[in-house]
Formats: sequence, structure tokens, C-alpha cells
Amino acid sequence: MRHLILNILVFFVIVIAAAATSCGGGSTSPTPIPQGPTTVLISGGSSYSSGMSFTPATLTVSPGTTVTWGNNDSIAHTSTADAGLWDSGSIPSGKTFTFKFDTRGTYKYHCSIHGFAGTIVVQ
Repeated sequence: MRHLILNILVFFVIVIAAAATSCGGGSTSPTPIPQGPTTVLISGGSSYSSGMSFTPATLTVSPGTTVTWGNNDSIAHTSTADAGLWDSGSIPSGKTFTFKFDTRGTYKYHCSIHGFAGTIVVQ
């Protein structure tokens, strides 16, 4: 009887170990954010004064350019136009938001959660 109980325990240990290695043991790192001349990276810190920012703070593009904001931080941020032209809503860590700029002008925006700001210049 003791031998049977031992075999059953060994069986359950093997089943549990196999399930643990096959269930979501992958990486939890964010999705890579495309980088290039039309990407604004959102980076962070523990507060605005310690580094929360849009990089570059000012981006100059041509009309018809689609700009991508990529959240490189561990917390959510937004890209919200001061004049109401766009609002990304919450951009989670590792995710992106895009907006196409067709009209020349200067577009100021901010993170509606934390307040830091940036500018898109279309010329």
C-alpha cells in the first residue's frame, strides 16, 4: 500500500511540474516599441521632476506623417492634445498610440495623468 501511495505522489509531482513549465513561463517584458524619426518615447521616473517626459520634447514632421507614441515606462500615460484634436486614452506599458498629422501647425500635447508636455511641429 505504501508503494502505491508513493507512486501516486510521484505521478502528481510530475504532472504539476509539467503544467508549471508549460503555462505562461515566458517573458513579461513589454513589446518592443518601434523607434525612428516619427516615434516619441514616453519615459518615466517616480515623479515628473525625476524624469517623466516625452522624448523628443519637440518633434518636427512633414504633413501626412503618422507619429507613434510608445510607452517605455512601467506605468500608463496618455498623449492628449491641448486643443482636443486627439486623445490616446491610457497607453499601457509597452504599448503605442498613433496619430496622423495632415495639416501644418504647432500642436501642443500633454500626459493627462501626470501633466508633462510635448510639441509636434508640422511644416
